[in-house]
Amino acid sequence: MLKAHTHIPDGVVYVLTANGPQQQRMSDILRHGPTVFFALPGAFTSVCSTKQVPEYAGKADVFRDWGIKQMLCLSVNDPYVMNAWAGGLGVLPQTITFLSDPEGTFTKSIGMHQHLDGLGTRSLRYSALLDRDGYIGILNVDEAGGKTYKVSGPNHMLEQFAKLLTAAQSRSTAAAA
Repeated sequence: MLKAHTHIPDGVVYVLTANGPQQQRMSDILRHGPTVFFALPGAFTSVCSTKQVPEYAGKADVFRDWGIKQMLCLSVNDPYVMNAWAGGLGVLPQTITFLSDPEGTFTKSIGMHQHLDGLGTRSLRYSALLDRDGYIGILNVDEAGGKTYKVSGPNHMLEQFAKLLTAAQSRSTAAAA
């Protein structure tokens, strides 16, 4: 299972391009800079569609103002489903990049999977703040089961991010003194 203050393991995920599904390595995706990375049990599911994705999309400008270069959403779904879902939610690719893990291979490899009746293998609901090297500065994991949405949302992430920034500024001020 992922842990804060470690690096996210590399692995393959998929994105839908004009040429169809394309494999991408997480290490290549993360090179773009500080990243908010969140995962959810499934496209078109209740909490994911009505709360988690819309709330992250609504806070995208705040995250960008704080230096976040990209927001990534991962689910154990195929790239066509993820693309249709993003379009249905009205989320533009420059706001959130939707990543697909069609067989759950990446999700299982990082220990962030669960089995949901009627849905099979799915991701846990979680969020992470990653640097360009995949270092996990913040990790929030909700309870398994898919319905719980308490700590993986953007407001909680922003509160934690603010504390990190304040602590870093304090260290910088102390070092300069």
